[in-house]
Amino acid sequence: MLTLAVLFCLVALGCGKINAHFPTGDFHILVISDTHISNDQTKIERLRELDHRINQGVIPGICMLVHTGDVVSSVYQTYKGEAIGRRNSRLARAVQLFSQLDIPYYWVMGNHDYKIDSDRDSDAPFQKQELMRMEKIWKEMTDFDPYFAVFYRGWKFIFMNSMRGCYQERNFDDEQLIWLERQLEERIPAVLFFHHPLKTDHFRLWEWSSRFIEPETEPEFYRILKKYQIRIKGIFVGHEHHFISDTLFGNIPVYETASFADDEKGPYIIAGFNDSDKTIAVGKGHIY
Repeated sequence: MLTLAVLFCLVALGCGKINAHFPTGDFHILVISDTHISNDQTKIERLRELDHRINQGVIPGICMLVHTGDVVSSVYQTYKGEAIGRRNSRLARAVQLFSQLDIPYYWVMGNHDYKIDSDRDSDAPFQKQELMRMEKIWKEMTDFDPYFAVFYRGWKFIFMNSMRGCYQERNFDDEQLIWLERQLEERIPAVLFFHHPLKTDHFRLWEWSSRFIEPETEPEFYRILKKYQIRIKGIFVGHEHHFISDTLFGNIPVYETASFADDEKGPYIIAGFNDSDKTIAVGKGHIY
């Protein structure tokens, strides 16, 4: 329910309108994907407007923002051995923009977040040494690990990395999968966030899609998901720049978030978490 203060802001002051379907829930998070921060100033302005609307309560009741990857188009426009943190870093610019939020935010790494500069092909093979180098830059500039988990109000949010196994023509490395199973062994509801789409029950593969996750290349990942499917209450991905929803094993809801960079309306997902039955309700929204 909107507070009187928010209603006054919307109606009397005309500070904006809510372009969203708000789902039920005891608390809500906002999910965006594929912001692809670059030299395009419109992307920057769109993110500033999102910050403003969350902070001012125009999008009310959001307690956390999650980004499912491709935060930047490339970490640098051009890279010539600059020290980490130089002004020409797009990743540093992204940190500055998201740091304006009054709520916590969490990022996962997408293929473009491993792209050192605009000349690097984000869909070409990455060697392990290159992955480790980019993760070091990511950690030092964002303070996020390549993958991690966060506890919040009786739920576990698991932020995975679907690029870490690409030097082996996979998405997930063995170390990360061992870690994932340990995370899911705890008897609390869990939600997974990662960048690349996965093959679901009624999977539709867009023609230009690349490096999607499938059982043939990730049997251990699918084994873990199937084993803990009752505990996994939702999966959120990005990469394909479309909103898609489906299920996995007929039981796990899967949502793909549209690209915040590609759509001038600034699309996002609002997820409502219901504590009583441990379910997630999802609505779509946009800032314009």
